[in-house]
Amino acid sequence: MPVEASPPPSGPSVDGQPVATVSKRSALSSFVSNDAVTKAEVLWSLQIIAKHQSYRSCDKLRDLFQEMFSDSDIARKFTLSASYVIVYGLAPYFRSALDDVLKNCDAYVACFDEALNKVSQRVKWT
Repeated sequence: MPVEASPPPSGPSVDGQPVATVSKRSALSSFVSNDAVTKAEVLWSLQIIAKHQSYRSCDKLRDLFQEMFSDSDIARKFTLSASYVIVYGLAPYFRSALDDVLKNCDAYVACFDEALNKVSQRVKWT
């Protein structure tokens, strides 16, 4: 009984996945380790960014997490130097991802929100 081969994927692929997907994964893996503690630290760093929290607001989180989750090995190893994770891990990754997207664009528009501009706030528009 002959077995039919599936049609080849359109475009280049590695192990049946598009090259773009594989390269994005390998790019991310160069910035992030695969262990659970690092994952927790990255997720918490993303939370800090999303909620506009200061680094100082997270100073004692390690102690808090160890107390709250005393049976957790992850909480015990959680160090969270958020500034390091964000500046040397997440920022280069997202910068690289943005550069890749912009390289494939024909055109793009950069806009600025002047609502928070101190000079425009002082001017009374009539």
